[in-house]
Amino acid sequence: MNDKAPASVSPVPGQPGVYINEATGEIFKLVEFRDDSKWDSVEVLTTDINNFKKKDFFVTQTDKDDLDTNLDTPRRLSQGETMVIRWIGAEIDPLGYGAATPTTGSPLSDVKRIIAFGYLKATINKIMIAEGQLTKFPTGFGLYGSTTENNTSIVSIGMPSTAARKDLEKQHFITSNHSINVTVTFQSRTWLATDPTTMTLDAARVLRVHLGGLISAAATK
Repeated sequence: MNDKAPASVSPVPGQPGVYINEATGEIFKLVEFRDDSKWDSVEVLTTDINNFKKKDFFVTQTDKDDLDTNLDTPRRLSQGETMVIRWIGAEIDPLGYGAATPTTGSPLSDVKRIIAFGYLKATINKIMIAEGQLTKFPTGFGLYGSTTENNTSIVSIGMPSTAARKDLEKQHFITSNHSINVTVTFQSRTWLATDPTTMTLDAARVLRVHLGGLISAAATK
């Protein structure tokens, strides 16, 4: 398998776990695979939107626990792992924190601001596999229902159903030799009548990105 670029692959009908490289016609099989995701989280500070910050994912695991990342090595799968990337999703932690708490601010407005100004790009070995507004990348996860909290609501990017998840047009096969690069940039949108520099968050937020699909571990893991 060529490790320089992610391979566009398709499942072989009637043969679970068997895929074909669309470019080369090579057949390969994922053994002991699971339908799961690789995720990483970044902190979105209250002034990141009006400062038009770029947030980099899968770069560092320093002081992060499983809740916030499940990558062992920056930008790469664990040694021996392989993955077919089927979808990409983003989610925002519903609980703000810091100097302003959800009870003194408007958490729903924070989520809306992040979604409205965030632009996601995903590349593998510098080859673009997906980009677009955060609304294009539902996870199928998230909270749902009603709330009695004042000035807030329960919100997620898309419905909390895997049926709401949007699959990539092409599935991509990667190994631990591929470099993963995902960014979310808060863009200025200076053409708007309302000055975007006023878009501060009421509280800091955690933004998480998932790369989802089939993951296969090495036989020794």
